[in-house]
Amino acid sequence: MTIERIASKTGFADPERMRRAFLRIFGESPQSIKRASRARRVAESASYAAST
Repeated sequence: MTIERIASKTGFADPERMRRAFLRIFGESPQSIKRASRARRVAESASYAAST
């Protein structure tokens, strides 16, 4: 799902306002958190595959 769509669905007037709120609250941009989450999933998948 795009940042634009998430911003719209969560009541933000535009994606930039959501990004600024995200930075203020979480200390990271939505994109940075998304990348970290994706990297964790890849690492967990690799770990699972190595253990089977």
